[in-house]
Amino acid sequence: RPGWGKEGRPIDLFANFYKMKFNPRITVYHYDIDIEPKCPKFLRRKLIHHFAQQNKATVFKNGLPVYDGNKNVYSSIKLDVGNDPKTVEVAMPETPDSQARTFKIHIKFAAQIDMSCLEQVLKGSGFGDIPQETLVVADIVVRHFPSLRFTVAGRSVYQPPASNEKHSLGNATEM
Repeated sequence: RPGWGKEGRPIDLFANFYKMKFNPRITVYHYDIDIEPKCPKFLRRKLIHHFAQQNKATVFKNGLPVYDGNKNVYSSIKLDVGNDPKTVEVAMPETPDSQARTFKIHIKFAAQIDMSCLEQVLKGSGFGDIPQETLVVADIVVRHFPSLRFTVAGRSVYQPPASNEKHSLGNATEM
């Protein structure tokens, strides 16, 4: 962190991280979702993204929510969801990989998360621990859009190889 540390000598360090800019005074709204019928994680991600794109101007007021691939959606826009779950139907169009299908997404408000504590700690003026939910939101925001384009395996994200770079591993598997 700038302004910290006086001993030793400066070194150049290369790492796989980048500066993240965000509005620290933002409140993030957490929603639990349930999708029917059940479907695999890659399809759930596409479904939630499709729903968000379809409703970007109306429901999300030109913002886009982020999704963890399981049951959690986070949005900077408070959705019109009361204490009872709200159900929406989403029609997924036909693609070369699958036929057109309609899904039901049950959305329920879960929590309101204040992100300002993250800024205070990063500036060095905050004391104590950063609430776990704040770190979870930051992690999901960073991982959301890459997970739509690349292959996710656990906490790792992989770029699919070009078709001429695939290598057979035997037993109908390839890398």
